[in-house]
Amino acid sequence: MQYTAFFPFVLATVASAHIQIQYPPPRGPFIASQEPSFCDGFTSATSNRTLFPLNDGVINFKTSHPEWTIGFIVSTNPDATSFSDFNTSSGYQMAVPFVKHTGGGGQFCLPISLATSGVSGIQEGANVTIQAVFDGGDGSLYQCADLTLSANASIPGNVTSSCTDPSATGTASAPSATHTGDVGKQNIVVSGPVTALLLGLVASYF
Repeated sequence: MQYTAFFPFVLATVASAHIQIQYPPPRGPFIASQEPSFCDGFTSATSNRTLFPLNDGVINFKTSHPEWTIGFIVSTNPDATSFSDFNTSSGYQMAVPFVKHTGGGGQFCLPISLATSGVSGIQEGANVTIQAVFDGGDGSLYQCADLTLSANASIPGNVTSSCTDPSATGTASAPSATHTGDVGKQNIVVSGPVTALLLGLVASYF
């Protein structure tokens, strides 16, 4: 299966809608002015990586924007320093397909199972980086988290105690075959199996 989407991997003006990854911990402290930059301005991987499950992981994030779209790309380069490290000859590597939410801001959790993403190099002990690609309607924002994958890792119990599934508080959807962003410059092609990580979300991104 192949999904093609157009999304703006370009620096945008500083946006008023923010995204803050709560878990796994991001590369560095939140810097609002750097959100339109690669990895929120942190271009080197942290040495203090999070031990993260190969399967049944969770990403916890918060935003105050009432309507937004988010997806996560992944790099298997142990020191991802640019968008090109998240790309292959087939396009950007998706860890979590894009989700659109229209039910307001808050703290949210999305499931992620990297072992079933179809991305080459995802394996026990791999050092990888996931990057949030967030659009609140006024520009693209980015944040990264550096991980070490393990089948024996588990999510701390408090990670999901204060967040909601986006599908439970508004409308959310996975991507359709094509989406054109408002200032789309980069063609994203996702090849291979894209597993239904979003637990019953309707498959129509718009």
